[in-house]
Amino acid sequence: MAYSYWVTIRIKNDATYDDRYEGFVEALKEAKRKGFWSEPTSFWLVESDLGIDSFMGAITAPLDPGTDLVVVRRIANDEARYFGAVRHPEVLESFIPSAQKFE
Repeated sequence: MAYSYWVTIRIKNDATYDDRYEGFVEALKEAKRKGFWSEPTSFWLVESDLGIDSFMGAITAPLDPGTDLVVVRRIANDEARYFGAVRHPEVLESFIPSAQKFE
């Protein structure tokens, strides 16, 4: 089954930024089904055969949960996950009540 997701990221710009960003892009390429839309620098549309938790696990593996941030929402459904350095989860959850922390 194919799932469509939107993904937004923030990767802290530090000494390992390039490695983490490239790792994220490679992980996203592996997790995708057909393709993805990546014209914005931190917002992606992706189709994948992976369920939301498997998808999150795949794309966040190269990232640092202490500094980086990822939010994913399944487009045709009310499932959402967030990862990493979310400073105000209550604000995110006020907009997306179904958002759950991914660990």
